[in-house]
Amino acid sequence: MTEPPDATPEDRRQLLAELRREFARVLPGRLAALNEALDACTDHFDRAVAERFYFKAHALMGTAASYGATELVEPAGRLARLGQQWLERGALSAAEIRVAGDGLTLLEGAVTAYQARVANGTG
Repeated sequence: MTEPPDATPEDRRQLLAELRREFARVLPGRLAALNEALDACTDHFDRAVAERFYFKAHALMGTAASYGATELVEPAGRLARLGQQWLERGALSAAEIRVAGDGLTLLEGAVTAYQARVANGTG
């Protein structure tokens, strides 16, 4: 979406609201991708899957910050840091898998809160 050169402040607010609605709409798919990557790591360490987990969490953290979805930034950041640790060590433990699962649950709650905020027009 490109802003027309003669856009008013109201046009900009509406465009941003539309972008936030679209971001809120795609969040369940992003959560699903993180869950799938975590599930794929539960049996054994797979570098490609750990990279996917890390990059998806890191991208979500940055995108959330750009869209003002502040409630997503910290939980996504924690997951990204966890994924980065796995990559640095080339391994993950059962305890870390549980921590990541708990982190995804927190992130899901944050997504629900953000989606409600966007739906109410306060996002």
